[in-house]
Amino acid sequence: MKENMVKEACNALSISNKESLGNYVSVDIASLAAGQYTLDVWIYIVGGSSDIISQENGIRIGIENEMFYFYHPAAGQKAVRPLGPLPRKKQWINLLLSYNGSKVSFALNGFPAGEIACSGATLIQNCPIRLGYGFHGYMRSFRCYNAALTAEQYKNYVFETVYDSASMTSLLAFIDFSKEDMPDISNHGATASPHGSCGVMNLVPVYLPSKGKFASVNPGGDINPGGFESGEFSVYVKMYLRPSQKQNQVIFSNGDIEDADSVILFLQEDGNKVQFNLQLGSVSMCLGSAHDVFQWVDVLITYGAGQVTAFFNGTQVTSSHSFAKRQQRGGFRLGNGFDSAHPEMDFTCEQYLFTAAVFDKKLGQADADSFLENHPYIFEDGLIALFSFAPEPAELTTCRQIHLDEDDVVLAQRTLDSLPQTGYDYRSNRTQPTVSDMRKWKAESIWDGLVSYYEASANLTPTLTENQKQAVICSIAEDSELLQSFAPAFTALTLSEQIFAKCLADAPQRKMINVIKMGRFVGKKTGAAGGAAAGAGMALTGAAAGGLTEAGKDVLTLLSLITLFTWILSKAAEKMKDRRKDKPDHDDDDSEITLSITSMSFQHSPDDFTASAVRCRTCDGSVSPPEWTNARRDGAEAVYIADKIQNVKVKVKFIITDKSKKPTPPYHVSIWAFATDSSAVFQKLEYSAKGLSAGVEYEGEFTVTKGSCACSDLSYQDLELWWNYTINGSTNTLANTKACIYFLPTTPTDPVYLDQEHKDNSVPLELLRMFSEKLTTLQPREYAELEQVTAADMKTYTDQVYNCAAFKYNPNAHPFVTVCDVKENAAPYTLRGYLNLFDQNAMLRDISLYQKNPFRGKTEANCNVYACMLSYNFSLHGVFSTVCIITSGNPAAALQTNAIKGAGAVAAQAFQFRYHAIVKVPPQVSVTGLLHNAYYDACCRTAGGETLANLAFRSNFATPLVQAGETDTYRGKVFRQGTAAVEQRNMLCVPYGIIAP
Repeated sequence: MKENMVKEACNALSISNKESLGNYVSVDIASLAAGQYTLDVWIYIVGGSSDIISQENGIRIGIENEMFYFYHPAAGQKAVRPLGPLPRKKQWINLLLSYNGSKVSFALNGFPAGEIACSGATLIQNCPIRLGYGFHGYMRSFRCYNAALTAEQYKNYVFETVYDSASMTSLLAFIDFSKEDMPDISNHGATASPHGSCGVMNLVPVYLPSKGKFASVNPGGDINPGGFESGEFSVYVKMYLRPSQKQNQVIFSNGDIEDADSVILFLQEDGNKVQFNLQLGSVSMCLGSAHDVFQWVDVLITYGAGQVTAFFNGTQVTSSHSFAKRQQRGGFRLGNGFDSAHPEMDFTCEQYLFTAAVFDKKLGQADADSFLENHPYIFEDGLIALFSFAPEPAELTTCRQIHLDEDDVVLAQRTLDSLPQTGYDYRSNRTQPTVSDMRKWKAESIWDGLVSYYEASANLTPTLTENQKQAVICSIAEDSELLQSFAPAFTALTLSEQIFAKCLADAPQRKMINVIKMGRFVGKKTGAAGGAAAGAGMALTGAAAGGLTEAGKDVLTLLSLITLFTWILSKAAEKMKDRRKDKPDHDDDDSEITLSITSMSFQHSPDDFTASAVRCRTCDGSVSPPEWTNARRDGAEAVYIADKIQNVKVKVKFIITDKSKKPTPPYHVSIWAFATDSSAVFQKLEYSAKGLSAGVEYEGEFTVTKGSCACSDLSYQDLELWWNYTINGSTNTLANTKACIYFLPTTPTDPVYLDQEHKDNSVPLELLRMFSEKLTTLQPREYAELEQVTAADMKTYTDQVYNCAAFKYNPNAHPFVTVCDVKENAAPYTLRGYLNLFDQNAMLRDISLYQKNPFRGKTEANCNVYACMLSYNFSLHGVFSTVCIITSGNPAAALQTNAIKGAGAVAAQAFQFRYHAIVKVPPQVSVTGLLHNAYYDACCRTAGGETLANLAFRSNFATPLVQAGETDTYRGKVFRQGTAAVEQRNMLCVPYGIIAP
């Protein structure tokens, strides 16, 4: 028969002081007395723990009445109340005590747990240390350091099972209780000697039901061997056979023993032999020959097509039997069975039960061999339930809680020549379930956060293949309860350490342990060199997972002010934040009750346009809001034209979907959204309603009130809203929505309106060329309705562009725009798009980015760009202009300039131009006192800092050469005397590829 081992097994020191004191291990350490020291021990408390570490007539360290106790004759007795509740008994925990000369500090599983002032003496003697003098339980290891370890060092050392001289420089002793001789693996010569009844034993966590008890889950109706639709079933049990005086013991039962459709696996004992039997209804059959006790055995019972096949440690036994499919949904009971006709009879199993699994299909030889190799996690098609008892009882398929008496989960003592040397593995025969992108994103975020948390807190890292990792992520994604406990991390405006701590504290402990076990977290070596390995890193299973998760759950919120713990949580929160950028851009959540947004609009069809801070026009002249729909995920563009942003209405249409078997209307709904950018104009939207129904499209109106927010400059913003909702107390998140927002300044005058039908201060979208390449001729403006612009205003508008901090003038920069000729007879108000859509977005983004980060490098722009921005700025205030191209009257010569100061430049300098673009404003009613063409240049000023605004081009029209008497003209201020500078063309800026009329 093949060898059968349990990889959850471990060796540990057993100390039993249940009946009387005096059983302990004495550890003799050289040069022990020190002004500072640290002691830590891995323990599993079964009974008393009043005296865990002590010295004769010296220190005494213990746990009693939910308090830490420290005693020394020179300091007296000190009681330390832990920051959080102590872990309950029957869990592996690490207890650490450090003394730095002024205070005694305790830590549990690497987390600070309490401290008390204590000074004035050397609080340790140079004599042997007694381990377990008043203790009943088990120990894995003991370490002693001649320094007070810091909280940062706890997490590096706690889960180390190897000695590394490079990292543990202060270590005096490292007693390893996994070996019978209890060696000091630090190689410092410490010796350990047992006294009384104590010794190293082989241990494994098992379920041993007490009389009349059993393990079950609720709801458990689906665990129904013999009643599956397939007509097939399989049951697998790993157990340790022990001698017993009881003749009949039930391993598992599905129904009463006397039921005609029951399925019961039981055994009969005869001395040191046990016989396995299977009862199907009223028929009972022996399964193979009897087995010797004191051994592990894998039992796989599989049924299909009228045939029962049993495998014992991979060896096949076959029987034939026709068995009708069960008609009732029974409760699966592990470890016991009951006979209603004879209630006085006791069938409690007295064997050690380690694992049990139920399948709704027939299995075979390959499966039996695979289970024998001890896969602690089974990702398997057809797996209905998987019972595990290490370190916490849990049904691992759906993480349903196992109902049992906790005292029945014990560390069983047994004897083996050696422990398994191979690591854990997975049985991954499962077809990966199809999970929504949204649920997978949540699961990946949780996984990243937990990996970072355990790496930072305990120096533990997962050891998984990529396929195994995806199996774990899919397991998390399928678990609605676990996802719901982390909902605050997905719906919060900012993911803080406190929010992550709350998620960990709210998560069901059994499910957290399940994730940890699936992740195969093991300790990482903290040093780079030296040290003889004492074995593989401790897997975070029976020895560590319970203690770590219990400590994390109990003290999360209480330790939020401790610097180390806050740092640990911040690292984990940062990992989850990194995942936010990967949030799916579509809603496909397959939860039972969901909400979906069908459309969103800003100030949609407002009754009073003047009350709206958001308005725009499409190129065909119709008025419509910026909006988002499922058909257009990127969102439509919006134009803000108010001088301040307040009382903005957002309307959202949504539908509730309930796919649960038993819908629970009415639905109470809360919807809220926050902007992903803290500088966004919309910071938070909120809406709630009660008494709603599923399948009905509702419209909710969100009103956002924000204090006056001046729009003093041209800017651009991608508004992204992070949507969340709660339905009947269950919280979830939605895909984000986006809108492209342009801010247009409205001071010192209102924005121009070019539409006689809607005199609402709206700006046509074709001004920005957002929606169409179509050129539209608009109706002439009614000048009488426009406010007048003065020469001083025109200078101000020019200065605004020159001083724009996001740009820097460079005559050789690549232009954002091109220019085309304008026919002399073109209508004066035929507006072209000023900038290409993509290039314009880039320009406006540069402005926005610079506003957020003044240290960001400026964008270099040539004269074309500055002229287009200035012409556009004029149009916002009702002033018509064109771009004027200046060239040399001598084709063979360049334009020679005086020393001029370019925008963003530190000093003035002279240039040579092939051409130069500026802005020309013709006489018009809206500009006060403008009798002739006026010229403006926003890319430069004179060497003395004079703004080039409200200037005539030249005073001598007879010659192209700049004359000495032109110092008050544009060309006289910019170009050298004798330079041939002529106005070549009048143009409007248009996007690339657009042909001018």
